[in-house]
Order: sequence, then C-alpha cells, then structure tokens
Amino acid sequence: MVEAHTAARGDEIRAFLPQLVDPQAGAPWTQVLALGAILAVLGLASDVLYALVAGCGGSWLRRVRLDFKRS
Repeated sequence: MVEAHTAARGDEIRAFLPQLVDPQAGAPWTQVLALGAILAVLGLASDVLYALVAGCGGSWLRRVRLDFKRS
C-alpha cells in the first residue's frame, strides 16, 4: 500500500471514489466501502508483485556474474 500512504494519493482516492457511487443502487457507504476494498486489494497485489520481482531480480543478480571489460 505504498501509494495509499502519500497525502496526494489519499486526496485523489477521496475525490475519485464518490464519482463511482450510484445513489439508486443502494446505500452509498456500502458502495464506497466495496470500491475501497477493491482498490486496497489491487494495491496490495501490485505491491506483492513488485516485491516478488525485486526479490527474484536480486537473487538473479547475485547468481549471475557480469564481466565488464575496462578499456
């Protein structure tokens, strides 16, 4: 949830979510809660993916020896 901890990102979320709420579709607070949960799950999934890629990349870099010839 790296993105959610910045103040600007929080402002964007608070400004964006109410635009997706349909008052005729049910209680607005449940819609905002559901949309917020979806956003949180997607953010967590992206953070986990970044961590896995970084971990695998770090392991690969430790295994592979790159020989750079100095001129």
